[in-house]
Amino acid sequence: WKIYVSKWLTGLLFWTLSYWGCYLITYIYTAIYWNNLIIPQLEIKSFYAYLWGVWLYSLFLCFSSFFSSSSLVLVIGGISVAGLYLFEMFSKSAHYSPLYLMSGSNILKETIQLNDYWPSLIITCLTILLFLIVGILVFNKKEC
Repeated sequence: WKIYVSKWLTGLLFWTLSYWGCYLITYIYTAIYWNNLIIPQLEIKSFYAYLWGVWLYSLFLCFSSFFSSSSLVLVIGGISVAGLYLFEMFSKSAHYSPLYLMSGSNILKETIQLNDYWPSLIITCLTILLFLIVGILVFNKKEC
């Protein structure tokens, strides 16, 4: 389990530094040429996108403990995300999906109601935890 958790933490560190580094560069660039106040609640919306990236990385790492082929992991991960898109399109419970954090129409609105995102935030955090637990269990079983 130590190998799996260290791999997840290293990936999380790279994702965090990359995401927030790009965010900072874009924020400064936008502040120089335009006004950053155009999009209200920018920090919260950016955190939602960051959390979705953590969810996606956790999903890929969990699948990589099942399959040794990186191509298969990417295909199954893509199918999973496409399944979430379909779930959001044809379901009235779309705000329970982790993908709801990345909904473009919600990001571009003047202001968002933070209470609308609680179900998605809770489901996203719980599935990240589930991906970690399942990945550790499968990885430990393969290691033995």
